[in-house]
Amino acid sequence: MKPTDTLVDEHRLIEQVLNCLERMAERASRRAELDARRADDAIAFLKTFVHGWHIPREEAYLSQAMVSLSESRPEDLAFHDHRRCCAHLGEMELAAAAGRAGESGAAERFAEHAHAYIAVLMKHIEDEEVRLFPRIEDRQTEPSPAERAILPEPSLAQPMDRGQFALYTKAANRLADHYNVPRARGLAMPVGPAGRAKSAVS
Repeated sequence: MKPTDTLVDEHRLIEQVLNCLERMAERASRRAELDARRADDAIAFLKTFVHGWHIPREEAYLSQAMVSLSESRPEDLAFHDHRRCCAHLGEMELAAAAGRAGESGAAERFAEHAHAYIAVLMKHIEDEEVRLFPRIEDRQTEPSPAERAILPEPSLAQPMDRGQFALYTKAANRLADHYNVPRARGLAMPVGPAGRAKSAVS
């Protein structure tokens, strides 16, 4: 198993939620009305799984792995994409709150930033898997000790056990079933211990 396999696996679950978000945004634009409960579910997943778990460990991995490449630092661009996504996510959260308060135009603002978020993150995932990850793998056929310390069970501020991963998958699947989006298949469960999950997603 390559070190990047874990990140790629997480990309499939993230794409599943992004496909749901796209349908949500299309409906919000068409009807000028936002499904607040499902918008909150999608935002919670993106904030905790994507920005609270996946992105920090991905950045930690890239910072270590790119040391082996002597050319420019493409991970800097990847980190910039993460910041752009974070900004759009913040605007989505504000728009969702405005929608719950009955403010005019909130659904359209949510849709605008949701579409922008999706565009940035989908392109970002493609660039990593097609260009960046293969370059790293060409240089490093075996994970270094530093990489093993990060993947697949990194020591970060928000650890995840199998129970937590199951909760995120369940939340993503609820959205997928509602929006008739195919579920990601063949996701590997984390190697860490089973335990009581502590998550904003339930």
